[in-house]
Amino acid sequence: MAEQKQRGRPKGKAPQAPMVSAVATRCPVCGSTERQDYTNTMMQQYRGIAPDGVPYSRIVRRRTRCVHCGQVRIDRTYEYDPKE
Repeated sequence: MAEQKQRGRPKGKAPQAPMVSAVATRCPVCGSTERQDYTNTMMQQYRGIAPDGVPYSRIVRRRTRCVHCGQVRIDRTYEYDPKE
């Protein structure tokens, strides 16, 4: 009979994917965080320091619409890719 393989991560091994905290964007009109799916994603290669003090290598803009009031907005995020 075949030996059953143990499931899960071995003790003492670090998780595969790091945990990241992200802030939900809010509608500028009603303040809701609920939105429709993103459309028209635009990426701009640009290096700098984000408002929170973290370096970034590109700015990503995504168009969306508020579920509550219908306001169209563009959510901007700063991303860092060490390969760029």
